[in-house]
Amino acid sequence: MKAVRYILPLLILVFLSSALCAQQIVNFEYDLAGNRVLRYLDTKKSTEAEVDSLFKAGTITDKITGDNLIRVYPNPTYGIINVEFMEIIEGQTVYFITDQNGRQVMTGKTNSLSNTIDITHQSRGVYYLVIKAPEIYQVYKIIKQ
Repeated sequence: MKAVRYILPLLILVFLSSALCAQQIVNFEYDLAGNRVLRYLDTKKSTEAEVDSLFKAGTITDKITGDNLIRVYPNPTYGIINVEFMEIIEGQTVYFITDQNGRQVMTGKTNSLSNTIDITHQSRGVYYLVIKAPEIYQVYKIIKQ
C-alpha cells in the first residue's frame, strides 16, 4: 500500500510534465533538383502555461546557401558535365576534379553562367568536382560511365 502511495503521485508528475513540453516539427523545402533549400523549425505550445518568453511558439527559418546556386548534370555522365550557375557569382570561380585517390586530374575556370567540362578522356569511375568561389565551396560526386 505504501508503494502505491508513492507511485501514483510520481505517475501524475510524469504525465503533467510531458503535457507541458513544447512539440517541435521540422519541415524542409526542396528545389527541383532535390537539394534542400529551406528548413523550418516549427514549435507549438501544447498548453497555455508559459515559463518564459523564450519558449513562445513560432517558426525558426534557416536558409541554406550555396546548394541551390549551382546545378551540375548529368550524373552519371559519359564524359560531358554541365555546370550552371543560377545567378552571377562575384569574383573568380574555379573548379578542379579529383579522382577517388585524391589526385587532381583537371582544373579550370568558369567564365559564364553555363559551363561545360569534358572528362571523356578519363577512365570510368568516381570523381569529385570541387567548385570554389569567394563565398562558395561545393563538392559534387560525379560518376563517369
